[in-house]
Amino acid sequence: SGSGSGSDSDSEADGEADDKTRDLDARGDATAKRKAAQFFAADPFRVGGAGVGADAEEADDGGMAVPTSWAEMHLSRPLMRAVADLKYEKPTPIQCKTVPLGMAGRDVCGSAETGSGKTAAFLLPVLERLLYRDKRIAAIRCVVMSPTRELASQTWSMLKELNKYTDVRSCLVVGGLSVKAQEAELRTRPDVVICTPGRMIDHLRNSMSVHLDDVDILVMDEADRLLELGFTEEVEEVVKACPKGRQTLMFSATMTDDVDKLAKMSLKRPVRVSADPLYDLSQRLVQEFIRVRDDREDDREAIMVSLVTRSFKKGTIVFFQRKKRAHRAAILLGLAGVNVGELHGNLTQRQRLEALEAFRTGTIDVLVATDLAGRGLDIDGVKFVINFEMPSDIRAYVHRVGRTARAGRGGTSVTLVGEKGRGIMRQIVKHAKGNLRSRQVAPKVVAKWRGKIEEMESDVADIMWQEQLEKEVRVADMEANKAKNMMEHQDEISSRPARTWFLTAQDKAETKRAALEEMMAGGDGKPKDEVGEDGKVVTAKERKKQKMKEIREAAKAQSEKKPHRLTRKKRRRLEMAAEDAKLMKAMKRASKAAGDDAEEAEAGFDPTEVKGMRKREEAARKMTYKAKASKSEARKLALERHTTPSNAMARKEKEKAKRKAKKIELKEQRRAARRGETKKGTAFDVDMSEGGAKGGAGGPAGAGAGAGAGVDALAPPRQRRAGGPV
Repeated sequence: SGSGSGSDSDSEADGEADDKTRDLDARGDATAKRKAAQFFAADPFRVGGAGVGADAEEADDGGMAVPTSWAEMHLSRPLMRAVADLKYEKPTPIQCKTVPLGMAGRDVCGSAETGSGKTAAFLLPVLERLLYRDKRIAAIRCVVMSPTRELASQTWSMLKELNKYTDVRSCLVVGGLSVKAQEAELRTRPDVVICTPGRMIDHLRNSMSVHLDDVDILVMDEADRLLELGFTEEVEEVVKACPKGRQTLMFSATMTDDVDKLAKMSLKRPVRVSADPLYDLSQRLVQEFIRVRDDREDDREAIMVSLVTRSFKKGTIVFFQRKKRAHRAAILLGLAGVNVGELHGNLTQRQRLEALEAFRTGTIDVLVATDLAGRGLDIDGVKFVINFEMPSDIRAYVHRVGRTARAGRGGTSVTLVGEKGRGIMRQIVKHAKGNLRSRQVAPKVVAKWRGKIEEMESDVADIMWQEQLEKEVRVADMEANKAKNMMEHQDEISSRPARTWFLTAQDKAETKRAALEEMMAGGDGKPKDEVGEDGKVVTAKERKKQKMKEIREAAKAQSEKKPHRLTRKKRRRLEMAAEDAKLMKAMKRASKAAGDDAEEAEAGFDPTEVKGMRKREEAARKMTYKAKASKSEARKLALERHTTPSNAMARKEKEKAKRKAKKIELKEQRRAARRGETKKGTAFDVDMSEGGAKGGAGGPAGAGAGAGAGVDALAPPRQRRAGGPV
C-alpha cells in the first residue's frame, strides 16, 4: 500500500509538471503572436482583412481577393506576352500572393518551398513598377541579392526572358567575372542590378560613381542561405547603402532567428506570405533510400556507379558533400563511359557556367555537384537526383531533391543512407506524405563494379597527376603574365588607389566561424541546450564557459612544456622520452596484433627492449661527462696561469695605455726639436759650450762649424745618416 500511495503522489506531481509546461508553452505562443502582430502587417488576403494584429486602418475594405489567373493580376501587356512565351498557364500559390503585394509597394517576407516559382514572384512586380519610372533620369532602381553566382546568373536569365518586350536594362555583378567590365556597365546606371553581396560592396567602395542612393526596390533571395554562408555583414552593409524609404522583398525557405533579425532590420510592417511549406515536397516526387551498413561504407562508389550506368543514365544530378569526392566520382563515371560534367567550388566561374549550360542543353547526361547546385537552380529535364550521402540536415535534403519534380513534373530521388544518417531519414519519413520506397542493389552488381573501380585506380591517379601538372602550368602562366603587366604598366598600377574592404581579415574569419556554428546548430542562430551524461541540462552558455576553461588549461599546460624555457640537456631528454613513448606504443600494438603466443602475452612489454634506447642514453651520458671534463680542464688552465679572463683584459688595457704614453712622449720630443728646444737648454747653449773653444781658436769658421755640429746632433736619425742639412 505504501508503494501505491507513492506512485499516486508521483503521478500527481507529473501531472502538475505537465500542466505547468503547457501553461508555459501557451504563454510563449501568446508572446510570439503578440510580437508578430506588432511587427507584421495584417494579411490583406484573409477574409475581412482581420489578420493577426490587423488594424482598422490596414483592413483593405473587406480584404483583397487572391487572384487565381494571370489576367486577374492586371499585368502590363509586355509582361503578359513574356509570360505567355514562357508557357506559364497558371500562377503558383506564392505568385498569387506576392505579385499583387509587390505591385502595391508593400514589403513582403515570403517563405515557400523550393521550385514554387519565387523568382517570377518577385521579378514580375519589380518590372511592372519599373515600367512607370522616370525615363529621363538613369539610375539603379532595383537591387536583387543572391547567395551564389549560379543562382544570380539564373535570376538574370529569367529577368531577360521576362523583360524582352520592355526597355528595362539590367546587369549581372558577381565574382569571377571582369571587374572593369562590370564597373563600366554600372556607370551606365542600369535599372536592375542582380548581384552577390561581396562583389557589390567591392564596387560600392572602390568604383567611382557607383552608388545605391536611388534604389526603390531591394530583393533578398534565399535569405537563409545568404546568412548560412557567412554573408551577414555583407548583406547588412548593402542594406545600409540603400535608402530607408525603399520597398523590400525578402524570401527564405526557412525562417531562422538570424532571418528574423534581418527582417526586423530591413523590413517595415511587412506582410508575411507563406505558401507551400518547406517540407511539402511535390506529390509526384518518388523518394527512394538505399541502406549502407558500416561494414559496407567502401561500396558507396560501386553502388553509385551501378545506379548511374544501369538505371539513371540521363538527366541525373549526383550530390556530394565534398569537392574532392565529387571530382573523383566524375573521373570514375567518365572512365565508365558516362557523359558527365561537374559543378563545384574548385572550378572557375566560366567552367561552372559552361557545365550548367551543357547540362541544360543535354550535351552532358549526368552532373556531379556539391551543394553549390543544391539550392535555387531551376534546370529543365532533371529527372533523377542521387545523394551520395545523407545531407547534414533536412533542409539541405529538401533543397537537393527539389531539383527534380518541379512545376508539376515527376521525378525520383535516391539517397544512400548510412548508420549516421538514420536520424535525418526518420525526420524525412515523418514529414513525407507518401511515395517513399526502399531500394536494393544486387550484391553481384556491387561486387562487379567494386572490381572495375579497383582496376580504374591507376587511371584515376594518372588523370589527377596530369590535372595537377596542368594546374601548375596555369598558375605559372598567370604569375608570368602578372610580372609582365607589372613591368609594362608599373606607373599605371602604382598610381591606382588600393582596393579597400569594410571588414578586417580577423572580422571576416570571425563571421565565417559564427556562420559555421549556426549551420551546425541547425540554423537557430545559437547552439541548442544539450543533456549531459548525468542527465542534467547543459545550456549553451555553460558549454561555452567550460570550453574556454579547457582552452585556458591546455594553453597553461603547453606553456609549462615549452622547450625554449628548458636547458639544452633537459630539452634533449624530453625529446628522447617522447620518441621512446611513441616506439613503446608501436611495439605494444605490434605485440597485441601478433598475440598468438600466450606466454608472450603474459610476459607483457619490457621498455628496455626498445631498439636504440640504451644507445641514446649512453650517448647522452657520455656527452654530459665530456662537457663536465672540458669545464674542469679550463678551470685548471686558468689556475696554472694565475689569471682569469678579467685579469687578462686588465693587463691588455694597461699595456695599451703604456704604448700610447710612449707615443705621446716621442711626439713631444720631435716638436721640441723643431722649435730648437731641449729639456736641458737651447741648442745654441750646447754649441757654444763645445764649439766655442773651436771658434776661439779658429775664428768665425770654427764657430760656424761648431754650431752646425750642434744642430746636426738634434736632427732626425735618417737625416743624420744621410749627412744632409736639418
